[in-house]
Amino acid sequence: MTLPRRFMPVVGALPLLLSLSLLLSLSLLPAVAASGAEGKPDDRRPCRAGWVALTFDDGPDARVTRRLVRILVRARVPATFFMVGERVAQAPSAARLVSRQGFQIANHSYRHANMTTQSSAQIVRTLRATQRELRRAGADPTTLMRPPYGAIDRRVARAIRRAGYEPVLWNADSWDWSGGSPESIARRVLGSMKSRTNIVLQHDGILNSPNSVAAVPRIVRRARAQGYCFTELDDRGRLVMPTPSLTMRTFDGREGQSAAVELRLSHPAPYETSVHLETADAPARKLSNIPDLLVAPLPVGAALGGVDYLPHDAVVRFPAGTTRQVVTLALTPDVIDEPDEEFLVSLSSPTGLTIQSGAGSVGISDTRKPPAVAVDPTRVREPARGTVDASIRIRLGRRSASAVHLTLLLEPRTAGFRDVRKTRVSVTIAAGELATTVDVPVRADRQQEPDELMEVRIVEVENAWVFRDSASLLIREALSDRSN
Repeated sequence: MTLPRRFMPVVGALPLLLSLSLLLSLSLLPAVAASGAEGKPDDRRPCRAGWVALTFDDGPDARVTRRLVRILVRARVPATFFMVGERVAQAPSAARLVSRQGFQIANHSYRHANMTTQSSAQIVRTLRATQRELRRAGADPTTLMRPPYGAIDRRVARAIRRAGYEPVLWNADSWDWSGGSPESIARRVLGSMKSRTNIVLQHDGILNSPNSVAAVPRIVRRARAQGYCFTELDDRGRLVMPTPSLTMRTFDGREGQSAAVELRLSHPAPYETSVHLETADAPARKLSNIPDLLVAPLPVGAALGGVDYLPHDAVVRFPAGTTRQVVTLALTPDVIDEPDEEFLVSLSSPTGLTIQSGAGSVGISDTRKPPAVAVDPTRVREPARGTVDASIRIRLGRRSASAVHLTLLLEPRTAGFRDVRKTRVSVTIAAGELATTVDVPVRADRQQEPDELMEVRIVEVENAWVFRDSASLLIREALSDRSN
């Protein structure tokens, strides 16, 4: 069931309706559902006070109902009219006007008799007779109904539902049937709106209805000023309102401590909502083209579930009326120097809400960050005979309390494996040192050839992260050296 097109949706959310008095059981109370609604509260936070559904009983009346429709259209407020069948027969054009203006029409029995005094068969007959009268008048009735006087028990409720109708009561009363001026009726209504979800009872078919209808502009104006939004009822007699949307923020943590995921709803829901939250390992991301070794940030590596953090796979629930939940994620300590790491968080399977942002990452800051390591370019002259050592320099961005172990691989470019004696070298930078060199023997050959290149690449590293993983080894030909 949707709102009339003239009514713009608004946002908001509220807890369940207050219990009604006397014979009303909790099972008959209108709950609140998710959908669209209308209103214009005087506040930056829409519908901060709650929601209101106006309902009018005992009509239609040829004059009063027409005036009420004009007021509601001008105020841009939806409403539900619970009409009595014999009065529809007396004023069919008024019933038709209500329907054509987009307002809801519901069943209020044919002669306004107390249903607790009727048999189940009589209840069904009076509801169906009213429905036929509404159809005959050219109206479009809903399957909502209100028992006259609010008189209902479990037997009556069963009979109503077997007939295909949904009973709807109220929790905010105008007491307009007892008399009162428009001002006093407005005060009664506003004073009885104790819940965040309010179904207001007024009448457009009783002796004092002109005063009750005159109170409507006051009720609407003051309720909006207090932060209420106006809406209508869905096909189960629940207030229609937008589904809350969910956003996620992640908060990084330090190794051995914890990280967090904050989930927020756009507005509170009056029923429990939930979402499934799951963590997963992230692929490693490598930084490139960083200009300065000493100030470059650490790259981000992939954290492993069960090793770097405790995996999380569970449903997060929002009790009615709440908008925020925080999930704490435990981060596992270790004694390894390693780069900052991250893992993924995703949301799925929403219930009663929509997911606006459903994926993110959580960073883990290592308490023992390793230094950056790089290999420097090297030049060497090819010897006339024998070999000469090419001293390859490896340096750290800062001193480390742990020894840094590396493996270098020499790969051919214009030079080949015959030009060097070693192609794989292990290197250690001692704790507290900033750099070291490793000697790679370069062979002489008897050919006259241009300068040649090999690539020196870091293929394994321990206790450091690779800032620059490769550099050139330039072998200058002996004859060209002499010619220079």
